[in-house]
Order: sequence, then structure tokens, then C-alpha cells
Amino acid sequence: MLGRKVSWAVCLGFVAVLVLGGCDDGGIWASATFNVDGTSVSCSGLSGAGYEISADITVIAAQASVGSQYPSIGIVLPGAATGTLTEADGVMVTYSESATSAFTAMLIIPGTSCTVTITDYGSVGGLVEGTFSAVVSDGTSTLTITNGTFSVVRMPDA
Repeated sequence: MLGRKVSWAVCLGFVAVLVLGGCDDGGIWASATFNVDGTSVSCSGLSGAGYEISADITVIAAQASVGSQYPSIGIVLPGAATGTLTEADGVMVTYSESATSAFTAMLIIPGTSCTVTITDYGSVGGLVEGTFSAVVSDGTSTLTITNGTFSVVRMPDA
């Protein structure tokens, strides 16, 4: 359970850095697309993947700019390899829509489906690519994320 708490902290921290523009180089340009309750979201800007050595997890994050909204997706999964994983394997997903600098995350709901398939796990500087789907909630609202794809640059291991 401690690993799961560490994973959430790492995921939320990584996503917050991307969402709040904390990367000195202006971000890493890559892409992620997905549907939220049937509405298409395309992130073709600030995104990336990183491997956290001490926790043995990979964190994937992407942010879009849609009008005054800045939807972002964060994915945490165990290890650093290709394959298909679900919530039962420890996969976690966050989703945020923020019109301001406030960061409100919607997290996967225990007992619901969450699937991530990593099709390519490149070395540092290479691409991490795959697909994902999840059901997320902030405790009040529930959203279904489907048809997710990502192709993001792997940043240096931490």
C-alpha cells in the first residue's frame, strides 16, 4: 500500500509540473489523444514519460490547451516495459480540467476498469507509446476516458 501512496504522489507531482509549466525547456513536444465522455481531447504539446527508479514506476503525463481549459492526463504504472496492465496490476490514472492555476484531479475509482497497454518503451530520449482507458471521479462527478493513445518522449530517469 505504501508503494501505491508513493505512486499517487509522484503522479500528481509530475502532472502538476507539466500543467503549471514547470519545465525550463518549455516542455517536451509529443502527443496524446483520448475521449472524455465521448468528447475528443488532443494533447499535442507539453507531455512526457519518466521512470522513477526507487519506486519502480513509470509516469506518463500530457496536457492540452482547449480554449480556456487545460485538460491533462497522468498515468502511473509499475515497471518499465511493454505490455498490458490494469488497475489490479497497480495502474493509476488522473485527469484534470483546469481553467485556472487551480489543480483538481479526478482519479480512478476502486473497482472500475483501467487499462494501459505500452506498445513501445524506448530508452531515455526515445518514445514511450501505447493506449489507455479508465473511469475517473472527483467524488462528485464521474468521467469515462476511452480510445486513449500516447506517444511521448522518455525523460531522464529519476
